[in-house]
Amino acid sequence: MDGKLSKKSGSFINQSNSQLNSNKTPALKAVPHTRHYVESYGYNFIEHHVATPDGFILTLERVQTKNHKVSKGPVILMHGLFQSSGVFVTSGANSLAFFLAEQGYDVWLANNRCVFTSYPHLVFSANDSELWEWSLDDLARFDFPTIVQFVFENGVPKGTVAAYFDSMSKEYRTTEFSVEDRRIVFIGHSQGNAQAFHGLNFDPSIGDKIKCLVALAPAVYLGNLLSDIWKHKNSYFQFTPRPTSSRAIFHWAQSARAGVIVPFFDQSFKAGDLDLLRSSDSIFDAKKINCPFMLFSGGKDAIVNGDKLAKTCYDTLSDAKNGGRVRMVHTRRIEKYEHLDFLWARDAQQLVFEEIRDELEKL
Repeated sequence: MDGKLSKKSGSFINQSNSQLNSNKTPALKAVPHTRHYVESYGYNFIEHHVATPDGFILTLERVQTKNHKVSKGPVILMHGLFQSSGVFVTSGANSLAFFLAEQGYDVWLANNRCVFTSYPHLVFSANDSELWEWSLDDLARFDFPTIVQFVFENGVPKGTVAAYFDSMSKEYRTTEFSVEDRRIVFIGHSQGNAQAFHGLNFDPSIGDKIKCLVALAPAVYLGNLLSDIWKHKNSYFQFTPRPTSSRAIFHWAQSARAGVIVPFFDQSFKAGDLDLLRSSDSIFDAKKINCPFMLFSGGKDAIVNGDKLAKTCYDTLSDAKNGGRVRMVHTRRIEKYEHLDFLWARDAQQLVFEEIRDELEKL
């Protein structure tokens, strides 16, 4: 792999003197840069790049506390359709990425292909049509396993001693990581969990590296993809919408017609062939999800149908003929929540983040 891509572009040295103040959320200028929010709230930001087997360059952003105290292993946060990693850092001090870092997790913010188009591919540029010939299938076959493998290999194992710069004392210090379990907690919102479920169906062995898959607004069974969800603060939309491919949009439209995620059909496929669409094998097979998983759904979320997914899992779990091998460890339905509330609601920390933390402690 090209040295520019495999080399970590960040370091343990953080030049920002900003400190996190839990009693007061600073008013930040809304800008489309994840680093801006991470460092402004007093965390270290380290950027990595990795290439997928089909040549796309993915950006991963690591968030850690100033003292690099990591005790609970790696967690990946994966954004949804039209979004980027920035959605996990724009709720002030209560952002999901910061909450998890404070709990001792090694937080990795992941970005799918073409979210950033300045250097998107080993061969193609943003102006090449070949760059945009991909669908959800490709996010599942290539992006998802590439991200999981990279974090699994680059997470810091127990006993590693690392140096970092303490901006308060202006001295270099060392800390020992105490992580015993290198398996990954994968938290995906909407499309972010759809590509994980889809990817595990393609290759269930990926589940061996995942401690738990947490699905926020699980996007397997679908509703109205055009529901009104644009009701949030300006800073949120510095990261929404981000680029995606027309093929990916077409794939979601096909799945919406069927009511469930289905394999991608060539774009010559006609909308009238709905019977063929529905008769195709569903992407989701609960028996292939061989890692523990949690589902968090919203009662006012018209875009996805989390209740149907939970029922499918319960039915599979209770069906002795199918082996009953489903590792759904927790479900939660929040009646008042819409599709984006799992990320940005004022009470998301109390209703979602803390519950995720508590359930993970039981595993």
